[in-house]
Amino acid sequence: MELVEHHHEHLTVKRQCELLSVNRSSTYRKPKVTGPDEETIGIMHKIDAIHTAHPTFGYRKITDILCKNEIINRKRVRRLMKAMDIITIYPKPNLSKRYHAQYVKPYLLRNLKIVRPNQVWGVDITYGAPITGC
Repeated sequence: MELVEHHHEHLTVKRQCELLSVNRSSTYRKPKVTGPDEETIGIMHKIDAIHTAHPTFGYRKITDILCKNEIINRKRVRRLMKAMDIITIYPKPNLSKRYHAQYVKPYLLRNLKIVRPNQVWGVDITYGAPITGC
C-alpha cells in the first residue's frame, strides 16, 4: 500500500509529501514491468528454431532469414538473442595456444654445471648457405 495517493480528491501529491515528511521524488509511480508481447514471443521462438538448426549463424544471417517473412531489423534480432542468451558457435581467437604448448621442449642444460671440455656440444643453424642451381 502506498502512503501517497496520486488521485486524491482534496490533497495534491506535493501537500501529501509535506504532511508525511517524504521526499516528493520518491513518490513517483513505478512503471509496470510487463513481459514481451505475443509478436515478440513468436519472433523469439523463430530465432530459437533457426539457432537450434544452425548454431553457427549470427544475428545478421538470422535477420536475413527472418526478413523473408517479417519486417524486422538486425538491432532487434541482436537484442532478442542477447536477452535469450544465444551465442553463435565459431572458432574464437587463440584457440590453439594450449595445444601447441605440449610441443615446447625443456631446456636440459639449465641446472647442469659445465666443468670440462667436450661435455656439451651445440649447433648453430641460423645461417644456411643458399642453394645454387645448375
